[in-house]
Amino acid sequence: MRNLILGLVFLPLAATAEPAFRATGPTEPTRLSPDAFLGAGTVTFADRPWSLSFDLPWQYCAVTENGIKVCDFAAETYDPRTWDKSGAGASFEPGMDKEGRYVRAWVDHASPARIVVGLQYALNNEAYDIAHADIPSGSPHGDGDWGEERWYIYPDGTYTRHITIHTGLAARSLPFGFEREPPNVVHEFTETIVIGQPGHDPLDDIDPAAIIAIRIYGNHSGHVLPQGEDATFTYGPELRDFEEFRDANILIVNTRSDYRTFKTGLPYGVQVQPYTIEPGNADLFQTWRGYAEPSIGYIAALGHMINYWHYRRSDTRLEQIYLQGMTNAADPQEDLVKLGWSWILPPGLWMEGPEQDYTPRYDPAQKAYLVPRTGTGPAPFCFELIATYDEAARNGTMWLVNPAFILRDWNDVQTGVDVTLDGQPL
Repeated sequence: MRNLILGLVFLPLAATAEPAFRATGPTEPTRLSPDAFLGAGTVTFADRPWSLSFDLPWQYCAVTENGIKVCDFAAETYDPRTWDKSGAGASFEPGMDKEGRYVRAWVDHASPARIVVGLQYALNNEAYDIAHADIPSGSPHGDGDWGEERWYIYPDGTYTRHITIHTGLAARSLPFGFEREPPNVVHEFTETIVIGQPGHDPLDDIDPAAIIAIRIYGNHSGHVLPQGEDATFTYGPELRDFEEFRDANILIVNTRSDYRTFKTGLPYGVQVQPYTIEPGNADLFQTWRGYAEPSIGYIAALGHMINYWHYRRSDTRLEQIYLQGMTNAADPQEDLVKLGWSWILPPGLWMEGPEQDYTPRYDPAQKAYLVPRTGTGPAPFCFELIATYDEAARNGTMWLVNPAFILRDWNDVQTGVDVTLDGQPL
């Protein structure tokens, strides 16, 4: 059995077939040698000049048309048993897996409608010890703290990142921060990082006004901003926070490129903050140089998106999701706010006939509707998308931007499908 994925992409496609929407990389979890880490997995798009590059062990990057990498680093934690007040040596993160003992990247699914990239890694230190290994985590990969990710990538250039951290300390885990001294335990999901090419400095690639923050809620949860509000922040030692945009859930990175990356988080318990500059660092951004990897000229850290609320949480699992992509709009707020609302507050999917019920059919982790299917032979089935939120405060928040539909258990012998939208064939 397989799934049929219908991506309704309401955007013009380029006439040429090259480059195509395609993925490269292993098709199952495979240990790679360090010389294969760079571009261990890649995704290109048919009508966009940027790409995704999964550089092991932990630099998962959107690559602009002029080669600037804006990266999401992987999950991170601190093991209190190695704590020495300064925090030195206490970090456990897959970036320390220089030999590729634990980290894996593979193409889990590839079709014209969607690409899924899988990742798994241990949260380990430089000695390859895995954090909290003596505390049962329920991880299918081994003892201690492990991370796994699924990136659901669509032809329109949007993708969701679904991160799961397996840890026996999930119930008491705190968001990322510097209150790490025992008995505190923190886990981090994502950072915003720019990696420059050899010979480049950060200001070659990043505008000093480096971050646009967009919020869709005001100073309290009942104050909805359907059109969003934005502010641009210029970096320097005096930038310590994002002020009244601390609770913004959309960040745009102003690289010196036509396409700029954006990251959208669920707006519940989210907090964004700039990366503070270490003493003695003369750069506008917290910057590190001198890497052995010949592909890295510098690494500049811009900020954190911190989550006080989890997409899912149990005694042994922490999960978070993000909606990401790139935009070349001169003023991207309107487009990104509509896209964000369509992910956060989508119309409900209603089935005709006996299958109609109140079961949620939208999965934000995949940015897709999950359409139930009964029977095994060819048979028509219908559904409607209905706006189910009618509170006055939410007027203008419901949009439908490039929806995807997944039909469960599509029969392998079924070779075609006819789709109509409002009575018109697609």
